[in-house]
Amino acid sequence: MSFGLKVPVLEAGKAWFLSQLGKYVPGKVTLFLVRLDAYRGYSKRKVAVATGVEYIALLASASILILVALASASQIVPYYIQWVAGVGTFLFLLILWPPLSMRLVNWGFKLLKREPIEEFPSYGLLLKFVGAYIFASLLNGMGLFFAINSLSPVNFTYFLIIAGIYEAAGLIGIAAVFAPSGIGVREGVLLLILPIFIPKPTVIVSTIAIRLIATITELFLSGVFVVAEKIWAKQNERIITEKKNV
Repeated sequence: MSFGLKVPVLEAGKAWFLSQLGKYVPGKVTLFLVRLDAYRGYSKRKVAVATGVEYIALLASASILILVALASASQIVPYYIQWVAGVGTFLFLLILWPPLSMRLVNWGFKLLKREPIEEFPSYGLLLKFVGAYIFASLLNGMGLFFAINSLSPVNFTYFLIIAGIYEAAGLIGIAAVFAPSGIGVREGVLLLILPIFIPKPTVIVSTIAIRLIATITELFLSGVFVVAEKIWAKQNERIITEKKNV
């Protein structure tokens, strides 16, 4: 909404979940194409900028969570890795700063000979996006933690470390454009790091389980929003028809 992309909640939910399914196509360009299709009638520039800002907020939240996880594991993680996470957090939060963001975006549009954007969300709202992503990432990390804990007891003090490693593995999976939704890449990173303090068989079973659960959940929610949006649209059409007949 902050970019003028004002759509009903059900339609926005359908657009978001369907676009997430684009991750399962190699190259991940489909994610953006599906979102463009979902927001037909709106400026493609605004959809592109909104999607870009969403990803920067995602990267900023991931950097923060990874930084916190590394801090909680400072005794086993080299300091230079903590510095990388700290610098990444600073850079992504800086890029989200509206005056700088607008300048970078409009500079890109100028190179592409496109009209510049004239509105941008406030920094406070963008930080709320970051906070929302951190909360979602913690929930994802909790899912993996409980999956591991159901097979091999793990002290809760490892929760942030597991959540941070899971988030880092997810980012590497996103970067691997050849892998649909980072399949194999994310799991490979988890299998490389988690066995340091968790039995390897437990890591293998839990990572496969959490992948299946995440995929089924995305498919289920996509279906729910598609059906709910169609029902809502039909009800609106019926109400409009009844008003015309009165």
